[in-house]
Amino acid sequence: MTHCPKCKQKLKLPITMLVGSIVVCPQCGSHLRIVGRDPDRMEILTEEQSLNKNGYPESYA
Repeated sequence: MTHCPKCKQKLKLPITMLVGSIVVCPQCGSHLRIVGRDPDRMEILTEEQSLNKNGYPESYA
């Protein structure tokens, strides 16, 4: 269990999600990247940082 660094909403990440995966907080809509597991750590991304090299959104969990 981890928390959104912006709004502190509790987030439960599936154990299959890898470092580097991008999720969206269901409460505040922040784009978050998993930067560590055990313990889970997240960083806030700008919307531009969450786009792939072609300018399209990455897959979100």
